[in-house]
Amino acid sequence: MGNRCGEIIWHPVKGGHRVLFLYDGGAFDSSRFTLELKVWDYDECAVCGKHIPAKTLCHVTEPQQPYVLLCADCYDRYVVSKSHVA
Repeated sequence: MGNRCGEIIWHPVKGGHRVLFLYDGGAFDSSRFTLELKVWDYDECAVCGKHIPAKTLCHVTEPQQPYVLLCADCYDRYVVSKSHVA
């Protein structure tokens, strides 16, 4: 899968925001960051914005391409339907 390092999610909380960074398994400064298991539990379709829960069917671009995530509906609508056009 493409490099997703640097992806973040902003959640509004009282007095500010809680910012989640996607952890790629590398080194991090434990005085500034805390690891939380299973906190990144969904992604969003790049076309329609639909939440795609973890471990749900979705489609991503080929390796070495810009990262694009599509839900199954958008994949069928924009990729499969165009591949059947003669």
